[in-house]
Amino acid sequence: MSLEEKILKYKQIQEQVKRLEEEKQHVYKEILQSFSQDEKEVFSANYRVKRYFRMTIKTTVDEARNFQATRTEEIVDKEKIKELVHSGIFVPNVTESAYFFIYSLKSKEEDPAASIE
Repeated sequence: MSLEEKILKYKQIQEQVKRLEEEKQHVYKEILQSFSQDEKEVFSANYRVKRYFRMTIKTTVDEARNFQATRTEEIVDKEKIKELVHSGIFVPNVTESAYFFIYSLKSKEEDPAASIE
């Protein structure tokens, strides 16, 4: 295979990966939407999907100080920020994202996804 052919093949694969990533993101969002607000896990015939929440806190020390959410060493008290946000108080620069893991309910040999390539 010549260098030109290798580069062309690489670019084709790169485009396929991009399309697959976009499709994966779309399916990911659809799976997240299948949860009701209070549900932590959902089941299908072969899988359990467990949803988790992760809070990203980029609150500055000055912002946190306004909420008495700093520690003596003047760092953002992330636990205090989480408590404030969960109690309904808006704190700047805090986002919460949901994510999930899929667990097979069948053995690897019985898992329909195990044969997907």
